[in-house]
Formats: sequence, C-alpha cells, structure tokens
Amino acid sequence: MKAYLDTNVIIRGGKEKENIILKEMALSGGLQLFISPETYSEQQDRSSTHYYGEKAKASRNYAALKTDKAWETTREATNRQQILDEAEKNEWRFWKGCKITHAKSTFAGLIAMAVIWSEMQLSALDIKGEIPLLTELTRGHKITTMDAMHLMHAHSARIDYFITGDIPLIKKGRKVKWLFPKLFTPKEFIEYVNHADDNIEE
Repeated sequence: MKAYLDTNVIIRGGKEKENIILKEMALSGGLQLFISPETYSEQQDRSSTHYYGEKAKASRNYAALKTDKAWETTREATNRQQILDEAEKNEWRFWKGCKITHAKSTFAGLIAMAVIWSEMQLSALDIKGEIPLLTELTRGHKITTMDAMHLMHAHSARIDYFITGDIPLIKKGRKVKWLFPKLFTPKEFIEYVNHADDNIEE
C-alpha cells in the first residue's frame, strides 16, 4: 500500500495514536509513505517565519539601539527560534526509520522546472495535462494552492491513499471525480485497512 502524508500528519506525529499505528505499519513494511518538497517548506514554515520576522526585527532593533531592553528582546527571540527548530526536528525524529520518500511523478518534474521555465514552455512539457488539473483544484474546487499541489503529487504518482487531518480538504477532495488517491483521516484509513483485512479473512 502507498500513502501520501499531508504535512499536518507529519507535524502531529506521536501526538496522535493513529499516527503511531501508521508508523508501525510503515516499519513493518506494509505501508509505503510519501511526501513532496512542499512538505518540507510547510513543516518548516513556523521556524522560517519567526527567523525572518520577529528574530530579524529584534536583531535590527538591538543593532540600532544597543539598549538592555532591546538585548532582552533579541535573547527571547533567539530562544524562541531554538525551540521552534528543535520542535521541527523532533517531528521528523518520530518518523525515523519509516523510509518516507518523495513522490516521483511528471507533476513533480513540472513544479521543479516552473522556477526557470515560462508558462508556454511548461505547457509544452505538460503532456498529461496536469497544470490544468491543478488549476481546476484551486479555482473550481476552492482548494488552497499548497493543498492542491500535495493532491497533485499524490495523483500524478498514482499513490493509493492521501492521509490528512484536514477535514475540509477531505470533503472537497472527495468531490473531485478524477482524483486518483482516496482521501482519509489517519483514523479513517486505519479503519478502512482493518475492514479490508477482515473481508479477506472471511
């Protein structure tokens, strides 16, 4: 079985008992887990936002003012940065050993080339018509760009399941008839797999 993990599942990690079961399934070899480069950018958003926001502002203020209060603010911002960095590292430590890999697909290739290629060049490369599908998800189904990209990574790579804690996304995604992966919460996915196993035994 192949499953794409949404970023919220990665972040919640061991805080949810269902994620512990998912990890056990992956470690036993019964479940292959996938993510995309967008997973990293989302997962690291908290620390990067603080680094370029509050921490940078505090550092600039101290450089200009050189007051005790400015120094204290800088120290607090630095401590906060360390906490955020460590929290994100711990989120990945939970999944250690699960062999989570990047979803390889034509869509991933298009996204990688989007930085340097024009829209016309991308259209020429888009032999499967995946860019219009991405547009349909965002404009037609009102799915955020980042969520739509996650869905397209899973769809293009023909990954069986998309696991997320985002209920509104599941509701919207299930209305997309052409979408390849089935969308589940971690709990729903485990119940689905257990029910399938029960039917096999019967």
